[in-house]
Amino acid sequence: MSSSSWRRGPVRAGPILGATVIVADPESARTEIAPALGWPSPEEGPPLSVAEAERWGTPTLAGAPTRILRPSSGEGGWIRVLAGGSGTPVPPPLATVGWRALELMVRDAEAAVERAKEQGFRVLGRPRRLGNDGSLPLTAGQVMSRDGVILYLTQVLKPIDGFSLPRLQGDVDGIFIAVLGARDLVATRAFLEERIRLFRASDRSSPVGVVNEVLGLAKDTAHRLSSLQLEGSHLVEVDQVPHLGSAPPPPGGPPSRGVAVVAMEADVRHAHTLRTPEGALVDLIPRVTSEYHP
Repeated sequence: MSSSSWRRGPVRAGPILGATVIVADPESARTEIAPALGWPSPEEGPPLSVAEAERWGTPTLAGAPTRILRPSSGEGGWIRVLAGGSGTPVPPPLATVGWRALELMVRDAEAAVERAKEQGFRVLGRPRRLGNDGSLPLTAGQVMSRDGVILYLTQVLKPIDGFSLPRLQGDVDGIFIAVLGARDLVATRAFLEERIRLFRASDRSSPVGVVNEVLGLAKDTAHRLSSLQLEGSHLVEVDQVPHLGSAPPPPGGPPSRGVAVVAMEADVRHAHTLRTPEGALVDLIPRVTSEYHP
């Protein structure tokens, strides 16, 4: 089922189960991503089902091989690597609409970025304090894989008022925030709030160092950001950058490399895919289901 058939009000959703990323070679899960994160070697997942491929509007991906990466700690969402991007270029970092990054909680941001760099990840931003003038108790660095999968490696220095965050369990835990780029933050947020029960943890304007560096903007260029709290102490962050480039491919088009779909538990009877007004895909998965075994 897709968002065009949605007939319900907002449903309880969260935590984030995981995210599917499109790559040229699924073996990159073993040779690049797992060692970069210090996670166990990936599991060989089942081929992408026809039902999922059709829900996403990418029927040609049905049967594509997958690999599943899970943190050693068991905390946070998994990363599913899906082969299907060999014929498409790597998108420019942080310059497209849609899922821009996956945020992982780490014990030591400097060490986590350095390990990713040693495994071939490109460092987009060295670890730094976040917020206006470093006001937030968060230190984060940003890295990108060869296939354009961007990871924010975030060290939480202390609890943050107004946010519910998971407690760190390992050196690098799984996904706890999914970062969504939008030309129109208000429209994208309204779409999500009409379908998912969310709490607006923040709505602010702030320079984002890594975005300004990568896009060649002035250091003090502010971007509007809105953090939306899910259940399970996870969040979706919507970043408005009006001059972003291309949107995700339309239904039926060839998939682009990078983060393609974010999945979260929800109070739904059947797996359901939402497509935001700008094309980002959100999978709502029943809390007790036999349909979904990544």
